[in-house]
Amino acid sequence: MTSKLVLLSADPAERWCFALGAVLLEMNGIDFEENYAWSDTDADKAMFCSGLKRDWGIENKAGLLEALKGLENDGYQDSFARDRAFLSTLTAADQNRVIQSYANAPAEQRHKELQIVQHYMNRLPAAGIAAWDWGRYSYLCMQGIYLGYVTKEEALELLRPIALRTQQAYSGWREFATAYLVGRQFWWKQLTEESAKEMMGYVQRLLVLPTSPWNTLDWRLPLNA
Repeated sequence: MTSKLVLLSADPAERWCFALGAVLLEMNGIDFEENYAWSDTDADKAMFCSGLKRDWGIENKAGLLEALKGLENDGYQDSFARDRAFLSTLTAADQNRVIQSYANAPAEQRHKELQIVQHYMNRLPAAGIAAWDWGRYSYLCMQGIYLGYVTKEEALELLRPIALRTQQAYSGWREFATAYLVGRQFWWKQLTEESAKEMMGYVQRLLVLPTSPWNTLDWRLPLNA
């Protein structure tokens, strides 16, 4: 039987902060029904370490802190906000003309980005897709604890202000989830239903199951230490 490492305490505020990263935790086999326990084998730690280096260039505490700093205020939320502000100054017809001007290679990815912004610009709160960046921030903090790059106390000190901002930016877990999914589409530069199908499955599980952190932790839970 594989040894498991439980990183979270029973403290609701602590669990709330890490629930922001629930989608990526689920995607990586870290299940809330198992109290978000991580495999405690050297092989699995090496696998997560390798993935973090490959996907983020993170190999140590300094690299983790640098990545977190980039997600805090910039990330994809900044690009989405700039495009949203620009398109909002145009009529619908002018928006379509601008977007269509990028329809051919090599600007096809830019075309998809602007399509996504146009489709969701009036359906998201002012924070836009910050949920995508802040959800990944939470997940990286958890990985940092698991791999020994930071202590849980250090991770929570970093994460708590992000969690407070998230509470203020969105009305609840459902709105957070919507913004997260749009952010993922913007990152992946896809707008099709098929492109979001797998991710939607993880999100729906978190929204529907009564035992999920999104259903057991009140959105307005006080988070101040």
